[in-house]
Amino acid sequence: METDYLTDIIGQKAIKARLNIYKNSYQMNGVIPFILMEGSRGGGKTKLTRDFRETLVRPDGTTPPMLEVNGASIKSADSFFEQIFPVWESEGACLFIDEIHKIHPKLETIFLTALEKSKNPVRNVSYDSREGIRLTYTFDFRKMSFISATTDRQQLSKAFNDRLTKIPLAGYSDDELFQIFKLNCDTNVDTVSKDLIKSRFRGHPRNCCELAENLDFFAAAHGVESINDSQFNEFCLTMAVFEHGLDESEMQILKILSERGEMSLNGLAAATMQSRQVVQKEYESILLQKGLMDISGKRSLTQKGREFSKRTFKR
Repeated sequence: METDYLTDIIGQKAIKARLNIYKNSYQMNGVIPFILMEGSRGGGKTKLTRDFRETLVRPDGTTPPMLEVNGASIKSADSFFEQIFPVWESEGACLFIDEIHKIHPKLETIFLTALEKSKNPVRNVSYDSREGIRLTYTFDFRKMSFISATTDRQQLSKAFNDRLTKIPLAGYSDDELFQIFKLNCDTNVDTVSKDLIKSRFRGHPRNCCELAENLDFFAAAHGVESINDSQFNEFCLTMAVFEHGLDESEMQILKILSERGEMSLNGLAAATMQSRQVVQKEYESILLQKGLMDISGKRSLTQKGREFSKRTFKR
């Protein structure tokens, strides 16, 4: 399954091979399926989509422009047809809706008709505008393309899910993440232990890019182009770059649990002075993913979490 396609994308070999098929088919007929990129935040869905779009060549030799929209910004079906659809249609663009699960419910219903699986690439879709006027729009998918992405596919209705061609991004190994880090880092880190750098990865490409960017800022501030282990440790201490890619709030949760033992979500929220929702949605997932915390009714540290805390929060 090796391919020299999308060489700037690290890993994702199976997906790149599949997108290569769609790219070659598009060059013949100007049509791609209605794609849904699936993956966690920071997993590379947007970059993969942008790079894929750049490889698309129509039968006439041109490349479609990209029109990027966040689903949460589409407040109504009317705003979509007033602001987005005219550009999509006139430019023959590839429309990319990120976080598609956040689009307005009425627009999702309209998409059920527009994105119906059919041999006919042209669909006429009618809807009633806010003024009560019946409007009809033509979706010609020989000229327009549709790609979407989500971090939470379950929020899409089953009917909408069935209309989309799923492309779930695979996870990344530490070696692949290290390649992404090196690709985005201008500072020479050849004298830094690879394992030391890997220990600061959160587990997704966006974090590696951010880590590389901050290291470049650190190196520039110190007037150096190359760093060693000691300087990398100084960078981590100065910039609050903790093991496992944890941030200060997540470290605070581990510290509280190590000192107080198991706690309820309400107790943990009160101790951190954060809301239940923030603790649950923003912080706990990474601690669970890294095997540092467990939830069995209450929140508690795992053996790995206790060992990490003992080593990190020395009294």
